[in-house]
Order: sequence, then C-alpha cells, then structure tokens
Amino acid sequence: MDRTSTRIRVAIAGLVLSFLFCYLEWGKDQSGFFGQMEYDLIFGNKLSSSITHPLIFLPLAGELLLLYVLFQKHPNKKLVWTGILLLGTLVGIVLLVGFLAGNPKIIVSTLPFLTAAVMYFLASRKQGVYQLRARESKVNGRNVSSDCGVLVNQ
Repeated sequence: MDRTSTRIRVAIAGLVLSFLFCYLEWGKDQSGFFGQMEYDLIFGNKLSSSITHPLIFLPLAGELLLLYVLFQKHPNKKLVWTGILLLGTLVGIVLLVGFLAGNPKIIVSTLPFLTAAVMYFLASRKQGVYQLRARESKVNGRNVSSDCGVLVNQ
C-alpha cells in the first residue's frame, strides 16, 4: 500500500472517529457526544421509534458506508463522498447551532471532522494526480503524455 492510499484510509477512519466525538447541548442540563447518543440509540430501548428520523438514519447510514469503504481494497470515491455528505450534513447543522448559540464547545467539537474531510480531499486529489502520471503509456514505442496528448520520442 502506498503513502497516498494510507493517507486516504487514515482520513476515512478519522472521519468516522471524529464524527463520534461531535458534541451537542440542548435544553437544560442535556448534552452528549454523538457516540454516546448512538450507543444509547442502538443498545437502549429507543431504537424502534427514533431510527427512522432523517437526522438519525442518514448519518448512521453514512457512518456505515464509510466503515464499509474503509475495509475495501480500493475505496470507491463516490461512496466516500456520499458518506461525507451524509455525516457532514448533521455536523454542519451542529456547527451552525454552535455559532448561533455562541457555544465554543460545540464549535470546537466539529473541527476534527472538518479537518478529516479536508485531509481526505487533499489525499484523494493527490492520488488523482499520481494516477494521471501513471497513465502515461507507451503507444507504438513512444510515450504518450496523458495531460496534453503529445507524443514524446525517447
């Protein structure tokens, strides 16, 4: 496995883990991390009625999607972006709530997820550049540059 592929896997794992540590406060004396709330939802008695709510089902589906992609031999970019979008929607809402409430704990708790998303974007972009360079192939004994289609004699 090359360095770029490792960076992509680390970024995907970082997305899943950092999502679990997003923090939310509501009402009086009610707060929790997403990981705590997921645990209570799955292993508590609240699973049947709450799981169908879009703000619960979609991020959970995104998390499962990223876990699936994490263990693939070649991670599918479309699946990763779908997972990021599904998780990022809730993280964006929580970030907005943090700004509107003026709560720095909520704002700071979303930064690791946003950082992991940027890390994935940069790593996948770098991998795309390397793949373009690797596509330079030989045609009739000549190298074809994939970026401009110019034949270069050796």
